[in-house]
Amino acid sequence: MRYLFILSFLLISCSKEEEDDFIVGKLPVYDLKLRYDGDELTFTQLFVNNKVFNVTSNNQSFEYSTWWEVTDVKVLLVYDCEAEQKENLNKEVLVNFYTDKITVLEIPSATNCNPEVKILYEDK
Repeated sequence: MRYLFILSFLLISCSKEEEDDFIVGKLPVYDLKLRYDGDELTFTQLFVNNKVFNVTSNNQSFEYSTWWEVTDVKVLLVYDCEAEQKENLNKEVLVNFYTDKITVLEIPSATNCNPEVKILYEDK
């Protein structure tokens, strides 16, 4: 009984700051944005680790939540190439996620159905 009392006292005496830092069940949320203004490619899906995002616009934002790795994360872009009538092509890139930044996948150009992907980190 004494041990139960001591354990209860320790749990109750946690400071408010510690409670805010550790909330069970609340995952950190990271922002990811796809940005493409061309018409040669149509993006259909993004894969981030085991999470699949359906792309409905070539300029779209996503929220990614994880407890796991946030550096050198593989992102797979799945797209169709209108110019050569090819479907389900893919491009893999490595990105980092930051809580105070938006990870942007910017596609400034595409040559022969191969997108050039620039990784940018913009302030929220």
